[in-house]
Amino acid sequence: NFTVSQRTPWSGLLEVAYVGNTSKDLANSSGAGSNINLVPVGAMLSSKNGGVDPNSLTANNFRPMPGYSDLGLATNKWYSNYNALQMTWVRTKGRYTINMNYTYGKSMGIINPGLDQFNLANDYGVQPTNRKQIFNAAYSVELGNPIQHNMVGKGLINGWQLSGITQLESG
Repeated sequence: NFTVSQRTPWSGLLEVAYVGNTSKDLANSSGAGSNINLVPVGAMLSSKNGGVDPNSLTANNFRPMPGYSDLGLATNKWYSNYNALQMTWVRTKGRYTINMNYTYGKSMGIINPGLDQFNLANDYGVQPTNRKQIFNAAYSVELGNPIQHNMVGKGLINGWQLSGITQLESG
């Protein structure tokens, strides 16, 4: 990760950052690499079993450990990564406070561990929680004290603040 910050002419601060991480050896108990008793690819083909129709065969007879079906084994083979460009602009001067930020990122990892039980790399893709673009804006404006001489007016009108939050995201 790294960030570059710069003061702007509009009494603000602009920051641009790269944020990234990689996770390895994440726990899994299903999908590729977890079943240690899979029927080998092509084991039941007619050319490898004496010409017998594969539809009439029992798959359990072709497993590395006959007599057992699937044997799940907890492993640590999953992986994921995240990369993003993040930009922030903050202005706090006078009666105005503005904070805006934008993120353009991508979250990748193991998405469907059952898709290909023989090759984990085929199960890698964009995570369902990925949010490609995120924009946030928070703002606050002090409305001031326009009433000066009326005590009731000062109590009702003066000292108000207008604020809000806006959020947009895509995924």
